[in-house]
Amino acid sequence: HFIATSHRLWARPFINCVSGLNKFFVPLCTSSWGRTQQQKTSLHRALPVSSNGDKKLNEKVKKMLNKALSTFPMLITERLTLRQLLESDVEEIFLLRSDTTINKFLDRKPSETLEDALNFIKNIKNNELLYWAITQKHNGKLIGTICLFDFYDELNKCEIGYELLTDYQGQGIMSEATQKIIEFAVHTLGLKTIDAITHKDNQSSIKLLQKFKFWKLEIINETNPNLIVFRLLN
Repeated sequence: HFIATSHRLWARPFINCVSGLNKFFVPLCTSSWGRTQQQKTSLHRALPVSSNGDKKLNEKVKKMLNKALSTFPMLITERLTLRQLLESDVEEIFLLRSDTTINKFLDRKPSETLEDALNFIKNIKNNELLYWAITQKHNGKLIGTICLFDFYDELNKCEIGYELLTDYQGQGIMSEATQKIIEFAVHTLGLKTIDAITHKDNQSSIKLLQKFKFWKLEIINETNPNLIVFRLLN
């Protein structure tokens, strides 16, 4: 599944992080996307949450999320276009999900064939998450992915994850994409909390999260103590 974070980026909560020079991957594959149900249940039991939710705001979040899922939001930054994932992205998704460096911090089975990658894309389309292909403006080719998933409308909360092909790491691309997605989550969806789960040794992913003011939660995942949780409160 996906998630985590790596330059190949991914912070899995989903955020994939790094490995090696200028690489970073936050495993964003830690919820429904990369984590087993046992891991997911254990993790969410441990996560501290606020109970002072506003019912009106929660209804607004739910409405905006349903709208975003029905008419996928294309987002533009200075250098990037964040668009919906397509079946024509299968070769690039295969490169991401079969890369040993990116998978280093992810608890997922690497894609072995293009069919595996295509099945992943189809699976993405059948789940309630916002999964963007990261492309450069001058070229529609996928160079990475970033997503929001595991929405809890009663808590105004979700998780974030992303990954980036090695050749494009170290150029500020994931930072640019992450900033845009956080803005979308907060200002368009009205979310108050964004979590990210990454491996304790994924320093690139950790630095990215810290750049955007995510703070580390002092909790332990019973099924995988190597995973650490970061949270952004708005």
